[in-house]
Amino acid sequence: MKKAIFRMLAFLMVLTFSAVTAEEHRHGEFIYVPAAEVTDQSDAYTLIVQGKQLSESGEESAVPLANALFGVYVISGNGEPAAWANPLYPTEPMRVLSANQPVSFSLPSGIDFYLKQVSAPEGYLFDAEKLIPIKEKTITVSNEQEGELRIIVRDSIRRPVASAAVTVIRPDGSKETYETDAMGSISLPVSREEQIQVEEDRLPDGVFPLLRMEVNGEEAVYNEPIQAALSRRTEVEFI
Repeated sequence: MKKAIFRMLAFLMVLTFSAVTAEEHRHGEFIYVPAAEVTDQSDAYTLIVQGKQLSESGEESAVPLANALFGVYVISGNGEPAAWANPLYPTEPMRVLSANQPVSFSLPSGIDFYLKQVSAPEGYLFDAEKLIPIKEKTITVSNEQEGELRIIVRDSIRRPVASAAVTVIRPDGSKETYETDAMGSISLPVSREEQIQVEEDRLPDGVFPLLRMEVNGEEAVYNEPIQAALSRRTEVEFI
């Protein structure tokens, strides 16, 4: 573990590397710069990763996000992304780990580099296939949190209704039916932006059908699509 931490910290320091010649060099699956071909030309970059916070108001807020891991890539001779080797340990890929403050790293000049996110802290989402061009001196990346869809069923005097069935209809027409808990609520994760419909499907004996529906505290039209979003808590209430 200590060895792994040392390796991670070593390549996050501002190091002086060099440009490569036109010839492509590999160490296993990684591309690297042979020591005999180095010059004194390198560029320093700063990585800032922000984690969006779960919001109820729709106003975006974010905090510095530590422990998001990125790989450094180049486009190889066959046109495919290839991992750039860790200059200190050429048998391993270069990695950049985010912190609560901006993280600096250096790369050889004259090469088109890219970042690709490898992992994120628990609860945060990222695009594992996206290549982020390293062009500006400061690279800012945002990670979304899963959103939440909270459905609440109440009776005519606003008491929670347990064991009420509610159906969620996705844009592709698929349907899923859920049952409210003792607090009259259902909580569902939102892993992508989409418009959904929510319908009150079945009520316990003695409970009258809905009189109105509210979305985030505002009256809404029943059966109209509702926007479910990442890093957002959307509340649907049947009253």
